[in-house]
Amino acid sequence: MQREKSQRSLIARLFRFIWRLIKTIIYTFFFFVALFIIIVIYQTSQATDEPFYDASAQIAGTEDYLHARCWRGLQNSNKYCMKYESTAALNVAFSERRNQLEVPREYWSTDNGYWGYIYQELLRQNNEAVDYIADSLINLAQDKELHRSAMADLIVTFVQDIPYVLINNKPCEADYQGPCRSDELYGILSPYEFLYSLEGDCDTRSVLLYALLKRAGFHPIIMVSEEYAHAMIALDVAATGDYIEYKRQKFYFWETTSHGWKPGMLPPDSNNKDYWKIALAHEL
Repeated sequence: MQREKSQRSLIARLFRFIWRLIKTIIYTFFFFVALFIIIVIYQTSQATDEPFYDASAQIAGTEDYLHARCWRGLQNSNKYCMKYESTAALNVAFSERRNQLEVPREYWSTDNGYWGYIYQELLRQNNEAVDYIADSLINLAQDKELHRSAMADLIVTFVQDIPYVLINNKPCEADYQGPCRSDELYGILSPYEFLYSLEGDCDTRSVLLYALLKRAGFHPIIMVSEEYAHAMIALDVAATGDYIEYKRQKFYFWETTSHGWKPGMLPPDSNNKDYWKIALAHEL
């Protein structure tokens, strides 16, 4: 009898030990699951709270602006931040120059010739005034030790990130869905006007990017399509997807009107390459 009681006691202690061990394993498992969930929530909140912003503050007593911008790159979602100033006096000056621009008759025969002349003249008027933006972006790329394609990504997303605003050469239609700026000659803003107002559509963006990328050592091309009523850049970067061949070199289409478009990605509603023409080559 005594031996049976001893055996039962031993078995009971063994079962209690096993049960405590199982409970410990279960508690430990749920502890680590809860810890994992807390870490994920914290990291998500941290990512959401990261200062990706676009703030333009008017400088006291003036119509000049201090722009503080942070934006995401497409490569590895890198974060970039930069500040710059723009002045009302220069904005007005470049607006007046644009409004005095006249396209000679010999450029009217083709859509790409017509727009190519306008783009080239706007760049000629604005290049020196926007060099400081290009230099700031180049310095930012150098500080972060970016390779060539990552530098292009930095520059293009700086513009892609700015919300789209239609620049119209006539009054904006009442049924147009989205922000619109009316009665601007040729339906385009010069590069400096864009940097001042942060309002721009496809060709306004493409002309500014042409200036910035060329200053950074790239060979940008501005493409236009009469059929699609659209403009974008093509760039000499390593990529896959849609490209044009110019002087035995590949230049990949790069949409600039919203964030997320990578080189070589033509939008589905404008992906017929036969409808795209070179308006401004990189040599000009």
